[in-house]
Amino acid sequence: MATVTKTFLDVTFVISTDDVDNIEVEINSEDNNDISCYIPNVDYYARLYRSRNDMVITARANIGSISLHNVSTFEEVDEEITFSNGADASSSKFVKSNFLYTPVGRIYDSSLNEASGISLISTEGSKTIRASENIFGIYNINYQTEYMTYVFRASRAGNLMLSFIGS
Repeated sequence: MATVTKTFLDVTFVISTDDVDNIEVEINSEDNNDISCYIPNVDYYARLYRSRNDMVITARANIGSISLHNVSTFEEVDEEITFSNGADASSSKFVKSNFLYTPVGRIYDSSLNEASGISLISTEGSKTIRASENIFGIYNINYQTEYMTYVFRASRAGNLMLSFIGS
């Protein structure tokens, strides 16, 4: 089992799964009124993105509580990705559906000749975006991703550890 640790403000996320690239947890400022610190006994929200919907998630907090708040929320993502003489680039979230792409300016092949007819594909639940050949270029991509919302609260001020295991 692999483990990754990330920290945001006073919250440390510990994520364990067979492949830590299958789960991503974040605290979104929109969900939490642009907080800069956590106040004891107040509810806050974390988003958990997962590559597969059949993945079972267990969540625990070292102090206070954490529980599932919302099973599924879809979010539209609009971002730019860069190809640097390769056929693979990565999106920031797991692509679930409605994958669209538009080149930003010119796209070049591996010999730096202007390329045309390049297609991009993404597999559901993956962050990998694959071009039909090795290219140099930037694409704007748009897609739907899905996350689960967890509500947590600390019983005291200070550091809080939220642990997630996916199986």
